[in-house]
Amino acid sequence: MSLFEEASLYLFSSPLTRLECTHRWAQIAVKHDHPSALSAYRTAINLLPQLAALNLDLRLRQQLLTTRSGTNLASGAATCAVGLGQYTTAVELLEASRSVFWSQALRLRTPLDIVAIDNPQLASRISTLASDLEQAAFRDARRNLASNKQHEAISIELEGEHYQRLNADLLQAIASVPGLSDFMQPKSITVLKQSAVHGPVVILNPGESSSQALLVQYSGQVQCVPLPDISVYSVELLVKLLHALLSQSTFDLIEFMTMTKNSRGDSTATQALLGLEARLLVFQVDLSPQKSPNPPRLWWCPVGPMSFLPIHAAGIYSMHDKDCVSEYIISSYTPTLAALLNPPNHPNAQFKMTAVIQPESKFGAPLPGTRTELKNIQGRVPKQWLTSLGDTTPATVATTRVHLQDSSIVHFACHGIQDETNTLDCGLALTDDLLKISDIMQKLEKPASEEKSMALAFLSACETAKGDLQVPDEAMHLAATLLFAGFHGVVGTMWSVHIFDTREFQTLTFWKVDGRS
Repeated sequence: MSLFEEASLYLFSSPLTRLECTHRWAQIAVKHDHPSALSAYRTAINLLPQLAALNLDLRLRQQLLTTRSGTNLASGAATCAVGLGQYTTAVELLEASRSVFWSQALRLRTPLDIVAIDNPQLASRISTLASDLEQAAFRDARRNLASNKQHEAISIELEGEHYQRLNADLLQAIASVPGLSDFMQPKSITVLKQSAVHGPVVILNPGESSSQALLVQYSGQVQCVPLPDISVYSVELLVKLLHALLSQSTFDLIEFMTMTKNSRGDSTATQALLGLEARLLVFQVDLSPQKSPNPPRLWWCPVGPMSFLPIHAAGIYSMHDKDCVSEYIISSYTPTLAALLNPPNHPNAQFKMTAVIQPESKFGAPLPGTRTELKNIQGRVPKQWLTSLGDTTPATVATTRVHLQDSSIVHFACHGIQDETNTLDCGLALTDDLLKISDIMQKLEKPASEEKSMALAFLSACETAKGDLQVPDEAMHLAATLLFAGFHGVVGTMWSVHIFDTREFQTLTFWKVDGRS
């Protein structure tokens, strides 16, 4: 084991090679019950940020993180910690090893208002460094060095070294600021528990032989609910079944819940998902296991292939009986605990809503129902608070991005385009082009200190929360991107939807919003 450890620390090897070696060390240590197992997992997780270093462009970061797909590093680390009774450590390791792509990008969103109070010159320097690195993230990563001349290849190499130095300078500048020394470090459980201020967060971690639900609440210790009947293999089987159904021209979620039967005639999908729900509700959480017209709210934080299952819809759906999660709790999802730690809305921010529709689109079939969605919104939102794009004013990518950062609520009614080959090119179909993940990721032009109130993004489009099967722990979808951009909540879809369903749900949603305001 000492040789594995030595190899994992060998600085002349690439981060990817060291990661592969360290993960192998962890797997062997677990297999032989060696005490170094948890240390091996920690070492491996500490290497992940180097795969998505800020000096690399976005596409290269994504490609490097994709190479670790299938390793189940996050799940394995948490399972190891749970086996040692270290539930807090399990949560911290899961947080540090998932959504690495986003956590690295968020490092460029340093809270400069804190720095500017005492040292405006340093704040300006950090802002310049972060801006340069963020621009570098969008440089062309697909240049083929083999076809370039030698001097062009050298130029690209020098460019990479330049951004690597900028990255080091940024880290050093931030580390020198009192109160921000931990900004670049993984968040501790003390900070992460603040994510549960509005309701408990349930982390669902599928293991090789059994699974666990880690319950994080604002006060109290992290609790663990064993899920012995659920393994990562049974979850992957359910995901395959779900995607097989989704590939059909029609899809019925109830059919998914009832179609597969085991030898006793029970639905295996229902058995797994409802069994999960039942165990959670009877455990020591401040939730009533009774059906209620006003159920409490809970956030699911699924790990690995769990991310692709409709946990919120778990239940028994039959002619003689109905018992489902939605009757007990209001379900929301979060890719990580940190995603729930967005700063509160500015108290003086003026309410503004932007509705973006595309009744006619070059990216797909006409969507005449989007006009009905806009009329529903216009009937509830005062004219002076509402900006509509796509009806009389073209909804271009540039115009939409400008309104995006000024909106309390933004509503998209259009086609959602899923790019299976490059997730960064997934987008919302607008008048001139796609509003892509990479477009939304680019720094919003309005400074963070100005008054903003980005409360909700409603995506009435297909597959906006579908994600990438190759990197289930990276939350590579449009809904997560808008959370990253600063919205406190996002309504998205895990698969293609019918226009009637979106109109019905949109009406109910804005009825609630209108009622509360």
